[in-house]
Amino acid sequence: MTKQQFYNLEQALKSPLEVTELILRYQKDLPLEEIAQLQNLEVLHLHNHSFKNFPESLLSLSRLHTLHLLHTRSAKVPEFLFEFKNLKVLNLSYNPITRIPASLQKLEKLKELYLHNCKLKAVPANIHKLTELEVLNLENNQIEAIPSNIGQLNNLKQLILTNNNIGRLPGDFALLNVTKLHLGSNPFYNNLGQKQKTIGALLKQFQNRDYDDDLRRLYFHIFMGEMDEAEKIANYSAIVQGLNSPNQVIRLNTLSYLLDKESNPFEQVGQTKIHVHLAGKINSFDTEDLDTRLEDSNIVIDDRLKKTTTHLVVGENPKKKLDKALAMGIPIVAQGRLKDYLHNIEEHYLAKNDPATLQMAKNLGDLLQSHEENNQELGLEMAMGGGIHPSFFYDLLLLYLWNRNLKIRNLTEKVLEKHLSSNLFIHLKTNAKNYYNDPSEDAISTYLENISAHAEIDPNELGIRFFRITDRGKRFCLRYPNSFLEVCQQEIKGSVLRLVGLKLDKLSESISKYAHLKILYLNDNSLSQLPNAFEQLHKLYVLSLRKNKFTEFPSQLLQLAELDNIDLSFNKIEQLPEEIAQLTKLKRLNLRNNRIARLPQSLKNLPKLKTLNLEGNPIKKDEQAKAEAQKLLPNCKISF
Repeated sequence: MTKQQFYNLEQALKSPLEVTELILRYQKDLPLEEIAQLQNLEVLHLHNHSFKNFPESLLSLSRLHTLHLLHTRSAKVPEFLFEFKNLKVLNLSYNPITRIPASLQKLEKLKELYLHNCKLKAVPANIHKLTELEVLNLENNQIEAIPSNIGQLNNLKQLILTNNNIGRLPGDFALLNVTKLHLGSNPFYNNLGQKQKTIGALLKQFQNRDYDDDLRRLYFHIFMGEMDEAEKIANYSAIVQGLNSPNQVIRLNTLSYLLDKESNPFEQVGQTKIHVHLAGKINSFDTEDLDTRLEDSNIVIDDRLKKTTTHLVVGENPKKKLDKALAMGIPIVAQGRLKDYLHNIEEHYLAKNDPATLQMAKNLGDLLQSHEENNQELGLEMAMGGGIHPSFFYDLLLLYLWNRNLKIRNLTEKVLEKHLSSNLFIHLKTNAKNYYNDPSEDAISTYLENISAHAEIDPNELGIRFFRITDRGKRFCLRYPNSFLEVCQQEIKGSVLRLVGLKLDKLSESISKYAHLKILYLNDNSLSQLPNAFEQLHKLYVLSLRKNKFTEFPSQLLQLAELDNIDLSFNKIEQLPEEIAQLTKLKRLNLRNNRIARLPQSLKNLPKLKTLNLEGNPIKKDEQAKAEAQKLLPNCKISF
C-alpha cells in the first residue's frame, strides 16, 4: 500500500483506507471521532486539540505507531492513551503536564518518548520499564532529580535533559550507553569545570573499554568529585587507579581527599612525576594550604595557573602544552579564547608596558568592531542592537579599570564609547577615575552600584546592558539567562529587534509584549521551536530565523498574516505545511540548505511570492519535483 499523507480530515475521509499519516494543526471543531475510520493510519499529528476531545474510539487504530499530541493546553493525560499497545513514538511536548501516569509502562514497544517543554517535576516513575526506549527528551521542564533506575535503559541512545533543575546525577547514570547526551543549563552542570562537561565522552569510554557496572559507578563518582560515594564502592587504592583510568579530571576537593591520605598519592600507579594544570576558576579553595601540602608530593602545579581553578587536569605528559602556554604568557585554559584571556586580568593586566597585553587589547578592539564576521563565534552583538554582548561587558570593564597602561585603557574606552549609550558611557568614565588604582572586587561592586544609583541613568538600561547582575555578598557577576526575553526589563520602543548570535535555545512567552515589532532578527541561535505567544506579533513583516535548529516550519508563523519576507535558511526543515497558503502577503521565502524534497500544492495560492530560494535542498536533484515547483509558481523566481 502506498503511504498517503493528509492535512485535511474532510479530504482524508473521502479515501479512508489510503490514509497512513494525518496531520491536523490549528484546525478547530473537528469531529475527531471520525478518525477511527482511517483503519490503516500509522502516524497521527494533533496540534491544539485538548486531551478532553481526544476520543477513546481511536484505540481501534491497530496500525498506529506514532502519535503527536502537542499544544493541547491540558495538564492531565488521559489513562486510555497508554492503551495504544503498538506505539513506538509518543510526543506529548508543549503541554502543561506536571506528571505522567504509571500506566506509561504499558507501552512496551515504545522507542521514542518526547516530553520536552512541559512542566514535569520528576522523570516518569516507571521509565525503566520501557526497555525498548532509544530516545528520551525531557528538555525544558522542572525536573530536580534523576532516578537511579534510569541506568536500566540499556537501549537508550539519546537523552536530552537540558534546562531543568537537576542538582546531581546518580551513580547508575554511568551505566547508560547513550551516543547523544545533552545536560546543559542544570545546577549540577553549571558548577562543573569545562573538562568535566564531557560526561558523554566519559560514557563512551566506558563502553569502549567494557567496564563492569561497579567500575563504571566508581569512575563516574570520581569524575564528578563525589568521593564520599566513591568510598562506598571501592577502597583507597582502587580510587587512585580510577583517577588515571579512564578520566583525566580531578576536582580540587578530590585532590584534597588524596592528600589527606598521603603526600604522594600517585606513586602506587608507577608514575614518577604528575603535572597538573587547571581547567576552571577558583571559588574559595585555600591555595596557600595547597602549596604547603604539595611541597613534598609528586604533583607539579604551575604558579600562573593556580589562582583560577576549581578543577585540575591530570596527565602523564601535558608539559609541552604547558610550556607552549607559558611561553605565550597565558594559561592553558585560556589559549585561543579571548574571553578567557580577560578572566585572568589580575595576573596579566597590571604589568606596565606589557607588549602581549597591549596586542591582546588591540585584537579585542578589532574583534568588537568586526561586527558581523565574528558575531556567531563570539556573540559580540548586543541583543538590543549595536551594543556589547553582556558576556564581554564585565570583562571589558575590568580591563578598563585595572590596567595602568594608558594605551590599553584608551583603547578599551573607545570600544565602550562606541557601543554604549552616551549617558551610560559618560557615567562609567566619570566613576572609573576613582577606581583605577583599586582593582578589588569590592571596588568594582561599589563602582557598579554608583552607576546604577545615578539619577540620570535609567536602571532599565543597565538591566539590559548587564542582563542580570547578581549581588553575591559584595561581588557582582554576570549570569547567562536561559532566555533574553525572560530577563529583559525594558519595553522595546522601536519596531526592529536583533537577537543575533546569542546561542538562545528558547524564547519566553513574554515575547508577546513586543507585539509592535515589525522586523525581527533571530538568526545564528539554537532555536528549535517558537513559543505560542509568537503568534501575537501580528505586525511582523520581516523575520529571519537563519542558522537555527528548526526541523519543522514553525506553525506560529501561519498566524502572522503581514509576513512578506521569511528567512529560514540553514535549518533542517523537511517539508512545508499546506497551510502556508495563509500567508497571502508573502513575497520572499529563503529555504536554502534545508531538507525539502517537494513543495505543497497550496503554494499556488501565494500570488505575491516573487523569490523562493531552495538551494542546497534534496529537491535540487529531482527534475520532476523542480518542474512541478515551476508549474506551481510560474511568476516566481526559484533558485535550486
